[in-house]
Amino acid sequence: MPSPFPFTTVLPRRQMLVATLAAFAVPSLYAKAPLKTGASPLREVLFRGLGDDMQVARLWLLLAEQAQRAAILSRCKLGQQPLAELEWAPDFQVALMQDCRQIHTLPIFQRVFVQTWLEATDQVWGKLSSQERRHWSNWLAAPDASSAIQSMRAESLLSYCTEPDWNVDARTGTPTAIPIVLVVQGLRQAGVLPVVIQAVTQTQPELGSQLMKISAQDLKNPRANKMLLDTSKKLPLYAQAIGNHYMALADKRWPARASWGDGPLADHPLQCDFVLQAKIAKIAGEDAMKLRPADYAPATLAKYCS
Repeated sequence: MPSPFPFTTVLPRRQMLVATLAAFAVPSLYAKAPLKTGASPLREVLFRGLGDDMQVARLWLLLAEQAQRAAILSRCKLGQQPLAELEWAPDFQVALMQDCRQIHTLPIFQRVFVQTWLEATDQVWGKLSSQERRHWSNWLAAPDASSAIQSMRAESLLSYCTEPDWNVDARTGTPTAIPIVLVVQGLRQAGVLPVVIQAVTQTQPELGSQLMKISAQDLKNPRANKMLLDTSKKLPLYAQAIGNHYMALADKRWPARASWGDGPLADHPLQCDFVLQAKIAKIAGEDAMKLRPADYAPATLAKYCS
């Protein structure tokens, strides 16, 4: 199903940039795959984003589902508790967020996803002329590039959380509350949360007010469950209007977006999304086929099923 977030209708040349580019966010707490010598500036920028809050927000529900699938297969009690209840357990939150942050450090994920993605980055960079490489190297190094890139990361996350049933546990059909808190944290770390809230408020003031109230403290507050679920449910209802407002605000706030969006790198997928797709499976070969539910959340399974 195509995304309801209408970026391609607003600016045809601007493909939705799935960008985990936290070059100006806090460093990851976990080890990363080695960055090869002489890597392109684009690879270096992408590489620094692995393990950030954006990655956590995009992976949390997927890894939670996989952890419970693996638990059921191993007859572990973790698979028996509804995720809508389990998500509020502090130990579960800590372990699963650790899995989200360090998934790219696991050997099979490095081979299947990270290296496939980085090699594609090298290929697209290698196709640029020497003049284009100089231009985009300077662009990436410019002070205003960081904010422009972070704003494009937000496009991806907004698209994700405005999809129908985006926070629903695929195993049970039950909505979860924690993902919206993690989305807010990702947008906050990227430095674009105020603009996103402004776009939502212009679309639906009450929804903007709800989004503004969400903070990391809600991870420890089960009483916020109703409000978080309500906000999560409403976002997809206003996807197109939110997208229109966000694009207009972001283009005005970060004008450097325009040159990137209209340039030769705009169509490159800039995030390692860790979702097994036919193209990735074909490139990665047998390694991709070996992935099991248990591979996605080793810290969580070690905590509950060892």
